Amino acid sequence: MKKFKVLMLGYGIAGKAFARILNQTHDDILADTGYDVSVVGITTGSRGALYCQDGLDLKEATRLLEEEGSFKASPFYSEMTSMQALEEVDYDVMLELTPLNIFTGLPAADHIRTALNRGKHAVSANKGPLAWYYRELRDLAKEKGVYFYYE
Repeated sequence: MKKFKVLMLGYGIAGKAFARILNQTHDDILADTGYDVSVVGITTGSRGALYCQDGLDLKEATRLLEEEGSFKASPFYSEMTSMQALEEVDYDVMLELTPLNIFTGLPAADHIRTALNRGKHAVSANKGPLAWYYRELRDLAKEKGVYFYYE
């Protein structure tokens, strides 16, 4: 069994959907691939962040946001920003799920660029970075020997 650590930037509709799917398919993924996929960090713009290198309880993360409105009640609460998490957390893949800025593609493109420069895989549900920086991000991923996936 190999650990596969995920860092999530954003925990809105797409983030919660990913969490629900991962919870439902975790055992199948492990059986089919040998990878134990866990989310080690979640950052949000206004509700705080969660960090636990051993993996977070995604059902609890969702409950906290829905019932408490923030992550503050969690023992894994952090005020870490997305950029701090990208630079400091040990993860294998970053999911970029932050709100879209169609006029600049930022800060999503900076998030992706930071992950790729660290040699981490990146997945984005954001179209802004693709519209503004696709070739640069594609080429950076290739140069660093990692994957850059997008919706």
